[in-house]
Amino acid sequence: MFYFLQIRKLKTLRELWEDPDPQILMANRKMVLLSLTEIFKDIIPDYKMRVATQTEKQQAATSETKQMRNFEENLLYNYKMFLQTLEECIGKIEVIVAH
Repeated sequence: MFYFLQIRKLKTLRELWEDPDPQILMANRKMVLLSLTEIFKDIIPDYKMRVATQTEKQQAATSETKQMRNFEENLLYNYKMFLQTLEECIGKIEVIVAH
């Protein structure tokens, strides 16, 4: 249940990534990447999850099951965004190294 309540904080971390202030931009980004890495490193390996199929979503489910599905979808979305951010960073580093 604790994770259900904390999933919203992943969005807050992602928002810190976009902070427009150049003075704290790099520091924020480093801390966000480190924080998200630690979070996902702890959760993802032991947590078997998948997005529910349309058929499963249409079936009657308890509120606990719906809450779990919502949590898993949000977690997967945040993990996907994290991976895309890492890919962007790697792409930028490759461009810098190539020059």
